[in-house]
Amino acid sequence: MNILTLIKKFQTIDNLIIWVYNISRKKELLMSKTEVKEKVVDLLKEVQPQEGKEILAEIIQRIDTEEIKKREERLKKIKDLDELFSNQIKKWQEAGCPEQVMEMFKLLRDAVTGKAYKITPGKGNLSFLLCPGKTLSLYSLMAMVHNNNEVGRVYLLNPNAVIDQIEAPENPYAIFDVEIGKKTLGKSVKTAAKSIRAKGRLEIINTESIALCIQTDVLKEHSVVATGSCCGGDLSVSSAPSVYIDNGGTPRLEPVAIEEAHLEKGSPSCSSRGFDRQLVVSQ
Repeated sequence: MNILTLIKKFQTIDNLIIWVYNISRKKELLMSKTEVKEKVVDLLKEVQPQEGKEILAEIIQRIDTEEIKKREERLKKIKDLDELFSNQIKKWQEAGCPEQVMEMFKLLRDAVTGKAYKITPGKGNLSFLLCPGKTLSLYSLMAMVHNNNEVGRVYLLNPNAVIDQIEAPENPYAIFDVEIGKKTLGKSVKTAAKSIRAKGRLEIINTESIALCIQTDVLKEHSVVATGSCCGGDLSVSSAPSVYIDNGGTPRLEPVAIEEAHLEKGSPSCSSRGFDRQLVVSQ
């Protein structure tokens, strides 16, 4: 089958270009321009010189354009993820995160950005969120939540009574493709949790919701409820921890009944947490 017969079979040169390009993609590594040219030249040997040159030029131009575009998109995504990581590190530091925990966060850069690169987050979602695990107390974490000059506090809640219903790493880690809770506004905690699970997503736990409040301005939009945690004690599992700004402007962490629906409360979610192979980070 000569090249002209191939063009007739594929109907258009564009389809032939895609076919040739796919041949180059069958290798585990991207072919260089020289390798692609050699492959195409082999197919063009039976064509008249002028016809061959024109088709070859178009094929190479299309491949070049496509590769340049994809390369630029890859580099931009890598840069954006690296900047997001640096910005989150900066915010943790400005919030007063202990140096030892900061060092643990910094060791995660390659693992976090590497995993995030493979994920396409939902529209408006945060690519990833750095979380402290169990390295910090709830009192310490809430003290890092600020609203102007007001500092966050724990209210009507025994921190020891907060129980995470979802397993999460003890050392610092990240959650990915984070929806900040807008999609569950107006739903009760119980209904929001069911909605999150039905979409194949994961509920977030208390420390993750506080991390979200530290890293973003979510509290200026709505309160956040961690449906992946519950408040023990007398209230048992009839309440979940919620972070909100009170009438005086102070960020508060307190229980909210799981059956009650509030228009200003949202339950964030993520698509995954941690890493395929959990990193061992020395403390």
